[in-house]
Amino acid sequence: MVQQIHLLVLIHGMWGNPANLAALNCAIKNKHAEPNRDGEGLDVLLTQNNRNKATYDGIDWGGERTADEVHAETPYQSPFALTWTYHSARFVIE
Repeated sequence: MVQQIHLLVLIHGMWGNPANLAALNCAIKNKHAEPNRDGEGLDVLLTQNNRNKATYDGIDWGGERTADEVHAETPYQSPFALTWTYHSARFVIE
């Protein structure tokens, strides 16, 4: 039984779409499908609402949309850990 959740949020960069991170999402979910020995589970959210032209209106608006999506899509009140991974054409921020 999962005791605590670590939420990993995957976000793509400018002019991207969720398909850009689909393989990463699948690999992470396959690797961490089971909770670790301490009962900590990993939940991965591949954001869907920032795509194509919607990525061009600035990181502040994209951040708001992402925060709204996290609140709407996660079934728990607060994870014990939260990691945001942002992928763009040139870099990954973690």
